[in-house]
Amino acid sequence: MKMIQAHVDHAAVGSGQRRFFVLAEGKKWTTLLDPTQLVRFRVKPTALRRSEEVKIDRRWHKRNLRKKAKDFRRWERRFPRKVVKQLIEELSQ
Repeated sequence: MKMIQAHVDHAAVGSGQRRFFVLAEGKKWTTLLDPTQLVRFRVKPTALRRSEEVKIDRRWHKRNLRKKAKDFRRWERRFPRKVVKQLIEELSQ
């Protein structure tokens, strides 16, 4: 698991410099999760030209993801429940 800081312009998260968890990397697509909005989305790897890997504060992210996952009804259908649970488990190790 890694976290990157990148400038992304995407309809799911808007435009600007943000931090994302990298869920999957491939030749055609990179799947990212925005921990602030709990949105999973895909971008082409060329869109991440100006990205850099950042250190993960495991305790802080685990606590905040658990807090947001408790209120999952607020996130409605777009809540990636399985992904968030797996991410919390990985952060616990």
